[in-house]
Formats: sequence, C-alpha cells, structure tokens
Amino acid sequence: MPVQLQDNYVVSASSDRTIRLLALDTGELIRSFEGHERGIACIRFDGKIIVSGSKDKSIEIFEGHTDMVRTLQFDGNRIVNGSYDETIRIGICKVGNY
Repeated sequence: MPVQLQDNYVVSASSDRTIRLLALDTGELIRSFEGHERGIACIRFDGKIIVSGSKDKSIEIFEGHTDMVRTLQFDGNRIVNGSYDETIRIGICKVGNY
C-alpha cells in the first residue's frame, strides 16, 4: 500500500482504487479521492496536490479544492482551474508517450 507523509498529513492508496488524505495527529479522514479503474501502485503528495499512478496505466492528479471545480483551461503546458471554493490553481504539466 503506497503511503506518504507531508507536514501534518498522511496520504494512502490501495488496491480498492481509493486515495485517502488523513490528519496525522488525529487520524481523521479529511477526504477520499477516486478516479482510477484499477489498483493504485504509487502516490506523491506535496501538501497541495496528490499525483497517483495505477495498474490501469494512467496517472491522476488530484488538487486540494474544497468545492466543485467549475472551470478549467489547458494549453499543453499548463492547466488552470477555478472552483466554487473561490480559489484558482495553476499546474504545469508535460504530456507525452512513456
């Protein structure tokens, strides 16, 4: 089971296709994430963004919005998105064949 610690958080992933973000000091579940079609093999967390790799041969990026993501734009190098939580996030990405 992939696990990563960052600041006061623990992020874990499992073969049931879920990622869980927990408070390290209390063990409280903050949020669950879903999106993969098969089990999750690896995760990374930088305190704001969770990136996961799966047996389904995909990579998912989960950002820390606390409400629905309402809009996004993508130009090949950046993903910009806005949420009802009144935040805007900008991500830099590379897309290619591996």
